[in-house]
Amino acid sequence: MVEDGSSNLCFSTVRVEDNWAGLEEEIETLFSSLESPNPYFSPEWLRCWLKWSNKEQKPFAALVRDRNGRLTAFWPFVEKKGIIGAKGLWPYLNNEANYFDPLGFPDAIPTLVKGVHGLLGDYHFIWTSLLRDSFWSNYLAPMLAESNTPCLLRIARKTCLSDLNSFSSFDAFLSDRLGAKSKKSLRYSERRLLDLGGVTFERHSDPDGIRSMLPATCLVELNSWKGAAIAGLYSVRGKRAFFFELLPALAEKGRAVTSCLRVEGFAVAWELGLLWQNGSMYGLHNLAYDEDWKLHSPGKQLLVHNLAASHAAGRSVDFLPGHLDYKQKFATRTEPVRELHWFRRSARGFLARKLILLNMRIRRRLMAKAKGRAYAAFHQNLDEYLGAFPVDSKE
Repeated sequence: MVEDGSSNLCFSTVRVEDNWAGLEEEIETLFSSLESPNPYFSPEWLRCWLKWSNKEQKPFAALVRDRNGRLTAFWPFVEKKGIIGAKGLWPYLNNEANYFDPLGFPDAIPTLVKGVHGLLGDYHFIWTSLLRDSFWSNYLAPMLAESNTPCLLRIARKTCLSDLNSFSSFDAFLSDRLGAKSKKSLRYSERRLLDLGGVTFERHSDPDGIRSMLPATCLVELNSWKGAAIAGLYSVRGKRAFFFELLPALAEKGRAVTSCLRVEGFAVAWELGLLWQNGSMYGLHNLAYDEDWKLHSPGKQLLVHNLAASHAAGRSVDFLPGHLDYKQKFATRTEPVRELHWFRRSARGFLARKLILLNMRIRRRLMAKAKGRAYAAFHQNLDEYLGAFPVDSKE
C-alpha cells in the first residue's frame, strides 16, 4: 500500500485469493459513477471472465482509494510468466475485450498510473493494450514524457466512431456516408429480401429476451464465415457458456442489446451491442450473418437497421477497434488505440523486450503473406505457437 501525500490517495493491489469478489459492489459503484467507463470492466464482464477463464491464470488488480477508503480507480491484470521466466502483467480479459484502459475518477488516475509503473519492481514487464486515446493523451503520454523506463509504444489499431446526433435525420447520415451507388445497392438488397416475405427484425435488451435469442445466435455463428475460420464469438471452447451467462447479466443493468434479422422465423444475421455512458453510447461488439444469405447482404441490413435505432435513441456509435471497410464507411471520425509495454531495467526485462519485438516482426510477416480462411484459423493458435509473450492477439 502506497500513499500519495499530495492528493490523500492510496495505491494498493489485490489478488483473487484475497477475496477479489468482495470488490464487486465497489466496482459497480465506481463504474456507474463514471461518465465514460470502459464497458469491458463492468462487474459482469469481470465476474464471468474470472469464472470461465483458464484457471491457471492469476488475476491481479491495482486499486486507488481516497482517505475515506472509497474505491476511486481500478485496473485489472493477469500475472503470467514468459519462456525465460520473465514475470509480467497482461491485460485482464485478453483476447475478449476491445478496450483495456482502467476505471477511475480523473483525479485518481495519475496515482493509479504511477502505482502501476512502480510495480516494475516486482515484474519484468507490464503490457497495457488497446488503450483509448483520451486515457493515453490525458494520463500516459505526460508520464512517459518524464520517464526513462524502457518501453515499446505503438498504435495497435484504430477505432471508428459515428456521431449520429450531428445529423438532422438518419437519411441525412446515410447520404453523407454512402454514395448514390452504395445507397441504391442497399435498397436493392433490401427489396430483394423483402420480396421473399416473412422478414422481421428482432431486438432485445432485457435478460429473458436475450436468453430466448441466444440459441438462434449459435446457428448464425455456425453458418457464418467466422465459424469456418474459427473466428466467431463462440469458436473457442468455453466462450458460448461465457456469453450465455454474461449477456443476460449485462442486460439486467441495461448494458447490452442483441438484435436479429429473420426470414420466415429463420435467423440469418445477428448483432451484439454494448451500452455505456448512461446508454448514450452503443458499441458494436459482434456482427455475423449466415453465408447462405450473403447475396442479400443481411449483415449490412441489420447494421443499418440498428444504426437507425441508435439515431432515434440519440446514441453515438463506437464500432470498436478494427479498421474494417464497413466501419470506415459508416464512421464520422476515427481515433487511435494505443499499446504500451513497460520493461524493468534488468537482463530478463531486456530479453523480454527483444522477444516481444521478434514476436511482432514474425506476426507482420505472417500477416503480409497470409490469405483466406486458413490464416484466420492459424491465427487463433499463434500465441501458443510463438511462446507465452504478449502481443496484440486481435491484430
